[in-house]
Amino acid sequence: MISGEDSTSVLCGFTVTGGTGTIIDIKDLPPSYAFVRTGGGILVIDGGCRIEHNIIRDIHMDFTLETYGGGVACYLASNERTDQKNIIIQNNSIMQNYLVSAEAAIGAGLYISVESAVSDYTGNIIIQDNLISHNNSSAANVSMGPGIGIFMVLPTMNGEFAIRNNVITYNKNHSGKFNHGGGIYVVYWSSAADLNSSPLIYNNIIADNYSQHDGGGISVYAFHNIRKPGISPKPVVINNTLVNNSAIKGPGLWTDTKADPLLLNNIFWNNSTPTNTELSGVNSASIKYNNIRGYKYQDSKGNFGFDPGFTENSYELPENSYCIGRGIDSIQVEGNWYYAPKRDHHGNVRPD
Repeated sequence: MISGEDSTSVLCGFTVTGGTGTIIDIKDLPPSYAFVRTGGGILVIDGGCRIEHNIIRDIHMDFTLETYGGGVACYLASNERTDQKNIIIQNNSIMQNYLVSAEAAIGAGLYISVESAVSDYTGNIIIQDNLISHNNSSAANVSMGPGIGIFMVLPTMNGEFAIRNNVITYNKNHSGKFNHGGGIYVVYWSSAADLNSSPLIYNNIIADNYSQHDGGGISVYAFHNIRKPGISPKPVVINNTLVNNSAIKGPGLWTDTKADPLLLNNIFWNNSTPTNTELSGVNSASIKYNNIRGYKYQDSKGNFGFDPGFTENSYELPENSYCIGRGIDSIQVEGNWYYAPKRDHHGNVRPD
């Protein structure tokens, strides 16, 4: 979809498989690496789409330069459009896609690139109710976000960018000098002041993902300092279950010191690292009302560390779990309000 489509352009009910990607020149798109092979299953450039109820699987992309977006790759780059361009990716199975590169392999399952947008541009990016599983990346240099890879240039677009109600499991970074974000990798490219918190990551199950170096579940990186007073946190991570992910640093979530995610009402449990620490690099002021393995008692910010007691063979909470009812429904940060979703991953009303 490369001709200015919008979300009335629908791909629904197909199996998309066996693709090898398209080589495009992205010197005018972030991250400005010139030629890449991208969009092995579906490619969207500078427009909108509705991609739903598809199976996107078994796509293998191999390129000497960069490879982005094995299953799906979406690029929003134009500052000239004033109409609304929504990207809706929902109820898909994105599985067993593989990226190989001598340079960089990013987003084996799904890749989203969002450039700075002018004030009269609006558009929503909604990634919801998908199964994103068993996607793999391997690169000699950089391997990132085999589940979901996100590149953003600040200030972000007007509109909602939400990653919600997905199951993101068994995605792996296999090799590379720099490995980040087995489940989700988010990178911010510029230092402009931005009051828009993007993306919003909530109600996801992020489990059993692997990153060789940092951020088994989620990894956040910023090229310039966005941890500043008065600037909204990025990304916002609310009511997710992150369990059994593994990495050397921050197996649950890793961030560098220039980024500032807000962590609210999440479960970080049994994520594996040599230091046995669930989180790495996160500003302690932005960690609120989470259940984090290793916390013995509830602290002043509402964080605690009690076994959630997941029901057998699932990540659901039994009725007697200490986690139920221990979160908070809303919180104000830097003058903006953030809200817990009213329903859980399965649509049940919280907190029950």
